[in-house]
Amino acid sequence: MVLPTRLRKFVLTAHVVSSVGWLGVVVAFVGIAIVALTSQDPQTVRGALLVMEPTGWYVLVPFAFASLLTGIVMASGTVWGLLRHYWVLFKLVIATVSTIVLLAFMTGTLGPAAGVAADPTSSADQLRALAGTPRDHALLALTGLLLATVLAVGKPRALTPYGQRKQREHRRKQQGRRADLTTAATAMSTSASTPDRTGGSDGPLNRETGDDSGAGFDRGRHKRRWVKVSAFIGGVVAFAAAMITFLAGPGGGAHDPDGSTPRENQEQQQTARPENARTTSAWSRAASSTAAASSMLASTSARSASSGPWPVQVYGSAVIPTRW
Repeated sequence: MVLPTRLRKFVLTAHVVSSVGWLGVVVAFVGIAIVALTSQDPQTVRGALLVMEPTGWYVLVPFAFASLLTGIVMASGTVWGLLRHYWVLFKLVIATVSTIVLLAFMTGTLGPAAGVAADPTSSADQLRALAGTPRDHALLALTGLLLATVLAVGKPRALTPYGQRKQREHRRKQQGRRADLTTAATAMSTSASTPDRTGGSDGPLNRETGDDSGAGFDRGRHKRRWVKVSAFIGGVVAFAAAMITFLAGPGGGAHDPDGSTPRENQEQQQTARPENARTTSAWSRAASSTAAASSMLASTSARSASSGPWPVQVYGSAVIPTRW
């Protein structure tokens, strides 16, 4: 049974993530064991042994089982098969043996070691001696997982006897199918060469299968492909044109040093013309008023010179005659 594409991708992602997590936790175990063996501080050795047990049960064991189960599902649901290729079979053996040894190590070795480390009366030498076994198990597990990784990347083509038998059966089936297709094609070509008063086929025949439906399917598939390509190219061109238009602006791309376009400057000038006209008329009225006031003051000065001084009254800084 071959898995659907989406399910196969999901299982493959889970298998890769769990396998990488398993390998990473094993590397971390190697580092913790080395710290426990080389440290002279009893509390450091005690803490290293105590942290190994929960990490193993809650991280290492779940990753191991997830990698094993997803690997079995992947091998069974793809063309590789679970027992057809030696590299798949070796990976299955490595993962199965590693998982069994891990469970035995967690229950028979690491559990009692964590119990001794939890005892405050344990000496540093006794604790350091307990850290040797986790280091050896972690190094062996790391070697097996690296070998499984090399096999998964290399994928040697060697077939098991079961795989060779399945391959021969598959070839026989293919040969029988090709013979049937050849016979059908010969019959179709013979019938096509004979005049048919009822009318011929709707389209060209498929040379391999003798069926005209395949040719139509190929034409439809190529047509859909070209439609998608044309739509993509049109979208890219439209996007580029929109970006060029946006960057160029309404004035064709010409801008002043202040960032405004000629059309914007023209609109600003048209808007400013009425305001300038109003300002000019206001200034002319103010100038005429000033000239009238000057002439009035001149006449007043001439009258005062001829008839004597007039009584005046001071309001702030302005002097106003009282005989007006």
